[in-house]
Amino acid sequence: MIGLIDYDAGNLFSVRRALEHVGASVRLVGKPSDMRGLDRVVLPGVGAFGAGIARLHETGLHDALMMHLHEEGALLGICLGMQLLCRTSTERGEHVGLGVFDAAVERLPDTGTVPHMGWNEVSGSGPVDGTMYAYFAHSYYISATADGVVATSTHSVPVAAAMQRDRVWGVQFHPEKSGPAGLALLKRFAETA
Repeated sequence: MIGLIDYDAGNLFSVRRALEHVGASVRLVGKPSDMRGLDRVVLPGVGAFGAGIARLHETGLHDALMMHLHEEGALLGICLGMQLLCRTSTERGEHVGLGVFDAAVERLPDTGTVPHMGWNEVSGSGPVDGTMYAYFAHSYYISATADGVVATSTHSVPVAAAMQRDRVWGVQFHPEKSGPAGLALLKRFAETA
């Protein structure tokens, strides 16, 4: 059973559908008590960092996620979900994240198209396991040299495409929209994270 965090900042339908497609059973998690008995959790996300972290606090899911991590549960952060795993963000002010990775989230430079939306090559290890093409949709990024980065891509600058620390995975791209390679990543998380 995989818990899918519902904090009004994620594209739950497509993530849930993709997880079920690879054989996972999914439980929506909208309050701390919904986390009971879960070994694996997915933190999706679309939107702004400040609003996302505030919503996690309001629902009590911030503390539930921290307890899940303290108990060495597996977690996959997708897009904003990966960014929320970082220490800080400068998106619409200064915000403090979950701090799993000692990394900062910053706005993509204007030397490229912002927001970055489309397919990019990703290469590295961990969640990515080699080279793949993945679908991105973001205006903020984590430096490719930050703590925990295991896979990178380039959009005017090198960006963190995937991060990992033990059983915590993060991907900046949307595996649920990245075709067979994205589904394979979700299957690996469901079975081995």
